[in-house]
Amino acid sequence: MLEGLYNTLARLTLTYEDIFRHKQAALFDYIDLYGWQCIALIPDIPTSLEDLDRKEDRNSRPTL
Repeated sequence: MLEGLYNTLARLTLTYEDIFRHKQAALFDYIDLYGWQCIALIPDIPTSLEDLDRKEDRNSRPTL
């Protein structure tokens, strides 16, 4: 703790598809006194991190 406030040392963002093929997101913070804490669960997101990675790979390939 610094000045009575918790320190968030890291943030983890996960995206996944559930069994119904809905894309979801989960956010976790690592807080100095409590460890990993779930901050948010976000249903029905339009784009997953994997989708963004695939899009970036296509855009970064050199064209001949």
